[in-house]
Amino acid sequence: MEKVVGTRQNLWMRYVDFSKLVDALCYIREHEGKLRAKDLGFLGIEKGFFRGISGKPFSLTTIYHYRKILEHLQMVTVKERRYFTNDFKGLDILLNKQKDSKELDENEREVLADIIVRNIDCQTYFLNVFSIKSKSFSAAEDFRQNASFIVVETPTHGSMNLTNPLTGASVSLNKNTDMQAIFWGVRLWALGLGLTDEIFTYIEGRRIFPLLHKESMLASDILMTLFKELEFTQSWETYSIPELTKSLASRLRISTKEFHNALRELISKYPQYVDFIPTSTGFISMKASFVRRDPAFLKGYLKDSKGRYISHIRLNKEIVKEIVKGRE
Repeated sequence: MEKVVGTRQNLWMRYVDFSKLVDALCYIREHEGKLRAKDLGFLGIEKGFFRGISGKPFSLTTIYHYRKILEHLQMVTVKERRYFTNDFKGLDILLNKQKDSKELDENEREVLADIIVRNIDCQTYFLNVFSIKSKSFSAAEDFRQNASFIVVETPTHGSMNLTNPLTGASVSLNKNTDMQAIFWGVRLWALGLGLTDEIFTYIEGRRIFPLLHKESMLASDILMTLFKELEFTQSWETYSIPELTKSLASRLRISTKEFHNALRELISKYPQYVDFIPTSTGFISMKASFVRRDPAFLKGYLKDSKGRYISHIRLNKEIVKEIVKGRE
């Protein structure tokens, strides 16, 4: 089942800094019913939440997108051209954010994740593709627990399909507005709020998968799951870390970082049974420009304490006994 992305009216999503978005919400609350669009823009530049990292003021177009995202996510309402905050679940948490703080805490991110998961346009053009049932997710936690992974296909230059291999559901991105709203908009929202992670491998391309909350699994449990799946036909076996990461992280719903941390713990405890094999520096240099554009490429590679990018891991079969013994 393939779905073509719809009209410009539905494609209001754009990449934004959610910390700055919440700052805008807080100032709207502070000046309840007094700010017009122009006033909010001036205030944002004055207070800094409508400025970039360099301090340069946002363009009028960027400020427009921040305002429209607040409206479409139903965090604010415009009445007689003035802004009012809406009452929604988690509003008190967002209003308690320390103004001008560059980072959102876990509770603030989860409130925003809930808002996005419940938004009809975000559901229709991105989140529903992850569903293995014919219904939308009810909240962020529902998505974390029940969503499937999807893959990004590029059938032709300038187009993409977001496809669920289990259901065949797909969203097609054929225009620049589609790309800006979905691939560079809501996709990055989900990634930044910890709803999803992603990895790029040459065999499959980009895989986007749901995440449980941080530290939902112990490193020991991650490793036990890993070793239940590995088969040893000789004393030492070599495995691709990007392929292990893609398979285990997405199925366990843990981030690539958490999976790699478990592998680091493994070599720390059992150095006699584990060997990291780095990829060549030339290979990384060759891909450097691509990596700058797309960090997902390096998420499959483990970066060790020496700063090397590890592409393969060699394991001695005796380590299985040690892992089991450590659990007893």
